[in-house]
Amino acid sequence: MKKIMFILLIAILLLAITGCKEKIITVDNNQNNGRVIAYLHGIIRDANNSQALSGITVTWINKGKTCNTTTDERGYYAINNLVPGDYELTFSGRTEYAIQSRTITVPGLDEIGIDNIPTGKDFNYSMNEDISLYQANANVIGYVRARTSTSDLQPVANMKVHALITGYGFIPAYYEATTDNNGKYQFNNLPAVRENITIYAFGNVKIGDYYYSNSAGKNVTLIANQTVQADMIELEINDEEVIIVSHTAEEYTRGSTIEITFDKEINQSTFHMQILKNANANIGADNYSITWINVKKIRITFADGYSLSPNTIYRIYMEGQAKAVRASIANFDVSIDFLTKNY
Repeated sequence: MKKIMFILLIAILLLAITGCKEKIITVDNNQNNGRVIAYLHGIIRDANNSQALSGITVTWINKGKTCNTTTDERGYYAINNLVPGDYELTFSGRTEYAIQSRTITVPGLDEIGIDNIPTGKDFNYSMNEDISLYQANANVIGYVRARTSTSDLQPVANMKVHALITGYGFIPAYYEATTDNNGKYQFNNLPAVRENITIYAFGNVKIGDYYYSNSAGKNVTLIANQTVQADMIELEINDEEVIIVSHTAEEYTRGSTIEITFDKEINQSTFHMQILKNANANIGADNYSITWINVKKIRITFADGYSLSPNTIYRIYMEGQAKAVRASIANFDVSIDFLTKNY
């Protein structure tokens, strides 16, 4: 009997000790291990007349899965169950409006000053994001001329011309046209943003016996439902400038490389390169490496874990010296502008 009582006493003591330990583990109700669950909503309107837009498809990626919803007759949309992180929303579905994107950030508990959520409890957080979309009905015409002597300007055929519209999240951010035999180009159905945009000829080409660089940008103000004429683009001659024969920058996808071919042999010891995000922010040479395939061709390989951002304008700027063809060549500088895909 005494032995049985002794065993029961030991069991009771063990339960008491175990219960105490469990209580110590859970006693801190201020552990900040919960998460934000965001509810995002807003109204989509026409940027010109503020009319609510129904039938707009809102697309985003959540946990690797592409999701979408559609605005109702009030232009209202709502998205549930977004956890902390960055989301790129894309607004499309009506052909009379330009496709736009917007990046939103769902904050964490610490970013909104919540520090007293019990362990594992979620915090519901409401976010409002109203959007203005622009009608795609503005048109631009213009001409490209090349100066072949001090007084002679000639039309330039088959020249690529870019219209650059930044700051709105348009997809694409720039538009491309090609000149006809008279050097005329025309852009149709540009977003009617009611302000200046930049138009420039994509130079760095050889026309006849002459080499030409990129043109200076021309500003033009877009007007909804109208065609405006831009100032003439005039290409200036460069003496034996290095020409980019081809490149694969516009085919870049995550994990891929970029190859660039030049028309002349490049002096590798003098070659320097920068990659600029949005044409001004240097991404840093530690994020890529250069391999010479031959004296006229390079391959750019990006570091493991690094990728160019989607739907973003980049500029690859290069300088150095090249082997002369007709005469001695001074230091050259040349660049490529390209838009990454919306991957």
